[in-house]
Amino acid sequence: MRAEQTRVVLRPFTEKYPAISQEEAYGIQLAFVELKKSAGAKVVGKKIGLTSKAMQKMLNVDQPDYGHILDVMVLQDGAQFRVAELIQPKIEPEIAFIMAAI
Repeated sequence: MRAEQTRVVLRPFTEKYPAISQEEAYGIQLAFVELKKSAGAKVVGKKIGLTSKAMQKMLNVDQPDYGHILDVMVLQDGAQFRVAELIQPKIEPEIAFIMAAI
């Protein structure tokens, strides 16, 4: 949470914990989502990443991953933001499903 607030990039968990299981990793993700929800964020959708076989091969995984979209992550069409507010600005296409209108 502190890394996000201070915009500090963390090393991948798998570097520090190479034996971490998929279940443990998703458990950590859910715990983080719960922290964000307790701070007032709302889950508005899910996202699927690593849908490309090339990206899966590059990252040594054999299936897509998934995550949560929180209302604080969503920008409306035409919204403006400062790049300095981002941790690692980039454009990355992913499949996302919005569950309801915000």
